[in-house]
Amino acid sequence: MQMGLNLPILRQAGFFKEYENLSDKELLDTLHEIRRKEYSKIFEYDYEPEKIKDDHGLAVQDTRKFLDIDLEADVCAQNKVYTSLLKDFAKASDGHFTPTNIEETWESEEGPIRLHFQCVSFPIF
Repeated sequence: MQMGLNLPILRQAGFFKEYENLSDKELLDTLHEIRRKEYSKIFEYDYEPEKIKDDHGLAVQDTRKFLDIDLEADVCAQNKVYTSLLKDFAKASDGHFTPTNIEETWESEEGPIRLHFQCVSFPIF
C-alpha cells in the first residue's frame, strides 16, 4: 500500500463498501484504473494520472460516502449546480434521502432560484 494512506481506517469508517471483496492493494489499483479511464476520456488520449498521495485524495474517490462540494462552482441556469448538489446529497446519504422529480427553476440570470423535488421517505435517525 502507498505510504501515508489510511485506507484500512477509511474502510472501517464505511468507505468503498462496493469493493469490500478486494484487498487494499487491489482497491488502490482499481481506483487508479478508474481514474486513468476517466482522465483518458476527458483528455482524449491515454492519460496516466499520479498515484493518490493523501487521505483526502483517496476519500474523494468514494462518491457514495464523500461529499465533495465545489464552493466556487460556476452557478448559472445552464449548469444546474443545485440539481447536481441535491443528487450528491442523495448519493452520500446511503439511501436515506431519495429525491425524485428534481426541478431547478431560475426566474432570471440572477435568480431567484427554486429547487423542487419529491422525497417519498426520509427516515428519522
